[in-house]
Amino acid sequence: MSLLLVAIFVLSTSTIGLADQISDKKRELEDVKKKIDETKGELSKVKSEQDRIVGQIAEVELELEENKEQLEEVETLLTVLREDIDITQSELDEATAKAELHKDLMDQRICAMYMGMGNSNAEIISVMLDAKSITDFLDRLTMVREIMTLDKNVFDEMKAIEKEIEDKKESLEEQRDIEEDTKKDIETQKTLIEEKRRQKESLLSKLKEQRHKVEQNLSELERNSENIDATIRRLVAERAERERRERERRAREQAANNRDSGSSSRGGGSSQNTPTPPKATGSASSVVNYAMGLRGKRYVYGTAGPNTFDCSGFSSYVYRQFGVSIPRTSSAQSNWTGGTKISSRSALRGGDLVFFAKGGRVYHVGIYIGGGQFVHASNSKTGVIVSNINSGSYSRNFVWGRRILK
Repeated sequence: MSLLLVAIFVLSTSTIGLADQISDKKRELEDVKKKIDETKGELSKVKSEQDRIVGQIAEVELELEENKEQLEEVETLLTVLREDIDITQSELDEATAKAELHKDLMDQRICAMYMGMGNSNAEIISVMLDAKSITDFLDRLTMVREIMTLDKNVFDEMKAIEKEIEDKKESLEEQRDIEEDTKKDIETQKTLIEEKRRQKESLLSKLKEQRHKVEQNLSELERNSENIDATIRRLVAERAERERRERERRAREQAANNRDSGSSSRGGGSSQNTPTPPKATGSASSVVNYAMGLRGKRYVYGTAGPNTFDCSGFSSYVYRQFGVSIPRTSSAQSNWTGGTKISSRSALRGGDLVFFAKGGRVYHVGIYIGGGQFVHASNSKTGVIVSNINSGSYSRNFVWGRRILK
């Protein structure tokens, strides 16, 4: 009997020990599950941050594409400027050569007057007095007038050529200044593109690092949870097995007691069952009047108002005041489906956008005001001005217009 009591005590103590282990493991599992929930919350925040960063990356990529497009437009503009400079230089060289030719003619004429005639006035009078008749006199008078008129014409033409040379030199100097400003704009744009590219790479790197860290931590917690859960299942199974054995032992003991007492009705009671675990307004004339009111505003590359503009920034700003949102760059504006393409220069009307291209790429835009004129943000020297669409590079490089308002 004493041995039986010892066995019961040992078995009971062992079962209590398993229950304590199971309780400890359940508490540990609860702690791990809380950490898993916290980590999942952290992962949810990281995913939200991911969505935000992806949005930023999309904005950066959009800005990067726009900056690349603007760079191509400015580079095309530089090509046109260089063509204009070459034309102006050629015209200057031609005018200079013509001036040298007229200077030689005048030198020869002056030399002939002084060497061949001596006192030119006396010689002219002598020629007149040597006339043999009235008719001869009139012929000689006509000849002298023609000679004097020729001398005056040569002299006047020389003065005009000298004035043309000075104008060409001034124009050439201004064009070269614009060329230098345009080169600076190109370098600025390249720097901006590189900065945007670095920003994009930094955002991508940050996103990958954060997500990897949280997912790694979550994986470790889930593995730990699985291990603890497996341990609990093992301990529960072990406890169930021990309880089963205990029930069998008690049943055998009861049967033995019943035999000893000779009565199947007496005893400490039958064995107990153990519970089993269980989401445009305005008119074309209004647009023209408003755009003309901005003349004199400064040209600053990459700006779109209200006080400084580049060419496409000017056109998009003007139309935005009338509730019409058009693309930011001249290239995108030229292909915008929100307006009607005007292929003929003669069909243009006030308020139409006018585009200029070189090598198949649109690089400049303005707003047509009628009479062959258009207002535009020209360059850093002139700012917002009115120009003739039928002159110079504008005439050569006009491609089409686009009507925004009827």
